[in-house]
Amino acid sequence: MAESSYYAHSLPGRPVEDWQGLRYHLDAVAERAGGFAAEFDAAEWGRIAGSWHDVGKYSRAFQEYLRSASDPDSHCAEAHGRIDHSSVGAQHATESFGVPGHLLAFVIAGHHSGLLDARSDGPSLEKRLQKAIESWSAAPSDLLALNAPSFPPALSRAFGQRDGFSVSFFTRMIFSCLVDGDFLDTERFMNPDRSAGRATYPEGILGRMEEALDRFIGPVEDRRSGVCEARSDVRRACREAAALEQGFFSLTVPTGGGKTLSSLAFALRHAVAHGLSRIIYVVPFTTIIEQNAEVFRRVFADLRAEVGQDIVIEHHSNL
Repeated sequence: MAESSYYAHSLPGRPVEDWQGLRYHLDAVAERAGGFAAEFDAAEWGRIAGSWHDVGKYSRAFQEYLRSASDPDSHCAEAHGRIDHSSVGAQHATESFGVPGHLLAFVIAGHHSGLLDARSDGPSLEKRLQKAIESWSAAPSDLLALNAPSFPPALSRAFGQRDGFSVSFFTRMIFSCLVDGDFLDTERFMNPDRSAGRATYPEGILGRMEEALDRFIGPVEDRRSGVCEARSDVRRACREAAALEQGFFSLTVPTGGGKTLSSLAFALRHAVAHGLSRIIYVVPFTTIIEQNAEVFRRVFADLRAEVGQDIVIEHHSNL
């Protein structure tokens, strides 16, 4: 079969000419996942994960499954069952790159089912790496012969310090990049209307958020009282600190001193100053998360109406 005869996704009831080519999908997911991972200096990792995540679909068995599953009159799909296409990329990653390949193997093997345990009595990466797989010799050689990814500074430190948590966290980040890249590209092909309807934030959204915060705070800062003046001093100090180099900062303010809005003022100005793309608040206790999220929604209510989408995304166990 020619490479152009291998497909990633079918469209039931439509001729194969309308299906999504496998190489096109792999390249598109590599581009998306690499772009996401570039945010934490790991673009190569994202691109490799995207390039190899569905390489098992180059097997004749999977292509036969795809064709039979798209034919409502065919019973072959039931006979074939679901064809494992993710173990192939995982095995190829470990054979190609050794230890770094194992991190990629977790990501690739789990991109549909979720991250596996390394070893377990149940499903595990160890079992997937030992699993007999369908022949996938049709995969293009240039797709498979990728260079090993370099270690970004954070991952190098984690290995040097034997910091298992950070290595695990890095793997989860790459996993997220791959899953999002795969889902979004598949949606773009399978459901182009919904894909086109996904909103994007306008250019300079963080700057507009800072302006919205200033408008929200303005009436409060006009009040003349000792507490309001103290809060203004705290916010002023936070905004001045925002111009400093990136790193760790601490803010110690008594209860009622305006930490919620002052920390937001710092975060917005710091993000704009350093070209960052998002602000993540991680705080203890669900009630505090809910309180902060509600305050932020009030701050950005008008801006949300302007851009037509949520400015604040809230995520916790009660949501």
